[in-house]
Amino acid sequence: MILVVLIVVAGTVLLKSSVTVRAGNIGIVERKVPSAGGHNPLDVFEVRVFGSQGVQAATLEADRLYFRPSMIYRVTEVPRVVVPPGTFGVVVARVGARFAGDRVLTEHIECDSFQDGAAFLLGGGQMGRQPGVLGAGTYSINPHIFEVLTVETIGAGRYDLTAEDLREIHIPAGEAGVVIARDGMDPLGDGEPGPVVPGHQNFLLPNVFLRNGGRRGVQEQTISPGIYHINPWFARIQVIPTRDLILEWSDHRRKESSGRYDTPLDELAVNIEGHDVVLGMKQVIRIPASALPRLVSRFGEEGTDRFGASHAQDRVVVQRFVRDVIGSTVEGYLRSAAARYTYREFVENYDDVRLVLQDQLEQALHEWDVQAVRTTLSKFRVDQTGVDEAVRRTAMAHQDAVLKRAELDVAMGQSEIDRVQIGTDRERLKAGQAGLEERIRLLGHDYVAIAHITELLAKAPVPGVVVGGDISEMLRQMPAYRAHELLDYAFGARSVPASTSARQVMPSEVHDSLPAQGTPRLPTAPFDVSVYLGTDDEQQVSSVVTALNDLLAAEGIGLDLTFGPRRSSWFAQYRFRMARGLPNHEAAARIRAVETAIDVAIRSVPPALVEPGAAKHADAAAKLVRALEGIESAVIAIGQLVLVKTTSLVTGASIHAATLTVSQLRAFDMNQELMADPQAALERLQRLGQPDDEPEAEDDE
Repeated sequence: MILVVLIVVAGTVLLKSSVTVRAGNIGIVERKVPSAGGHNPLDVFEVRVFGSQGVQAATLEADRLYFRPSMIYRVTEVPRVVVPPGTFGVVVARVGARFAGDRVLTEHIECDSFQDGAAFLLGGGQMGRQPGVLGAGTYSINPHIFEVLTVETIGAGRYDLTAEDLREIHIPAGEAGVVIARDGMDPLGDGEPGPVVPGHQNFLLPNVFLRNGGRRGVQEQTISPGIYHINPWFARIQVIPTRDLILEWSDHRRKESSGRYDTPLDELAVNIEGHDVVLGMKQVIRIPASALPRLVSRFGEEGTDRFGASHAQDRVVVQRFVRDVIGSTVEGYLRSAAARYTYREFVENYDDVRLVLQDQLEQALHEWDVQAVRTTLSKFRVDQTGVDEAVRRTAMAHQDAVLKRAELDVAMGQSEIDRVQIGTDRERLKAGQAGLEERIRLLGHDYVAIAHITELLAKAPVPGVVVGGDISEMLRQMPAYRAHELLDYAFGARSVPASTSARQVMPSEVHDSLPAQGTPRLPTAPFDVSVYLGTDDEQQVSSVVTALNDLLAAEGIGLDLTFGPRRSSWFAQYRFRMARGLPNHEAAARIRAVETAIDVAIRSVPPALVEPGAAKHADAAAKLVRALEGIESAVIAIGQLVLVKTTSLVTGASIHAATLTVSQLRAFDMNQELMADPQAALERLQRLGQPDDEPEAEDDE
């Protein structure tokens, strides 16, 4: 019976002494009664390590069974410490050795991320701000030893920190982080960045930085793009872009108050001779990471710095640099340009202004190891509302005086040129007059006059239709053979004075070509007949030459072969010459008859509609057309008459004939390659048939 009672009592005591901690919590153990040996002298802290009466350093983990008699111990559950993702936690030790000195952070003690309180106390851990941080996760930390600050527990702010200071520091691509250490040895002074300290792993281990002699202030070493958990009590990070920055001088009203790096820059305005010139400008710069520490040392807000990531987007450093270095350089140069240039010179040399400004900016930025990528000055405008009228009138008067002096110099130079030109023209006129008198003496007045008219007619354009004008206009536009007839008629109507013989006024070879009655005619000479045939078949060539002889023989024109055949890759060339010369007007009339006959044969005009004068040539012309049927390409030139045959897959075979004017004939003479290219010759004929067309050959002077 007694045994049963003892067992029941023992079971009850054991049951009440068993402790289990719920998930998500830890157990804090407090000894209520002293131990049998009394207080352990090694327990010097309020939190006990060696089991003396009081709160114990060791904690109880969840989901485990512990034996802690309720008569001796009191177990209290508290939540585990949770650090949310994207943040980190910092720790303040509530117990430990007393911290002395002017340092911000205590010595680092390995204690399993502050979960082993006994190791911290036994290792000499000090009360105060700890150098280590807690990444995102859940921790079993005794709250009687450590106070953990997270974004969820810091509230409105504690220990000089806010919730923003406990968020991860994110440095994006195209930017770099400048580290400003808050703890360490004294800085070097004069804004000199602290030297590189080895071993601290991008400032993640403050204790290593401090142990190796790190100094307070801006550090020479920067941190690259990435995510960092840097203790905000130890350092803050200034994030500055290393990519290209476009700075624009424009109206502040179009900018956000502080969201741009070029916020300090306003439109550029400079007064030049009373004109308020307003300029727009853009400057592209690139700040290398190596140049950032010096910029932060010079343009940072060291006296008002706070901690951590809340300053990661602070743009004040670059804004101050832009204002004090770039803006001042630009304004200083424009002021000097306004003093050096007149308004007109400024406008005329605007591009030079940009180049000089770009050069000065490059020099100014080079002193800070910053690169000037590109300088752009946009079009300027003149704000007349701010013009100083008196200064502007003075400047304009000065410009007018300069302009008048320049105009006077030009006028004097032109006067001298005119004087020399008049003298030159007078000498040229005298020389021409002497030459004309000599020609009249040798050839006679009438001959020289008609020869000069012939030269003018040869150079005249020949349109298809002449509208308006008098007889001189008709003479200028008519074909050459018509002009020859008219001149022959006019020359024949005029007689040489009885007292003067023809031989006295003309050379013998000219005199011999005149008619027997003594009436002078234009000199004549045989003309060429050229035949280009796209065949080397002797029978086809013979048929064409025979038909051509018959056709010309009907008009009394005989041919002599001068050379041929000359054979090429596609044609055989023959060249004939008239057996005897004819006066120009007579040769032209006979060729017109030949042309009419060929046109009748080409168009297959019924015999009843053929003019009587052309009937005698009809058979010979038809024979020539038939002789050309078996030949794909041909060009026949008879004096001024050109006959062209072409064959294509689209239009088939076609024959074209035309009598050329003097200018058109000259175009053919100066482009002999047309004779060997029927298609090109046809296109040239078609173009020359248009009234506005001009021959490609240049007229002789």
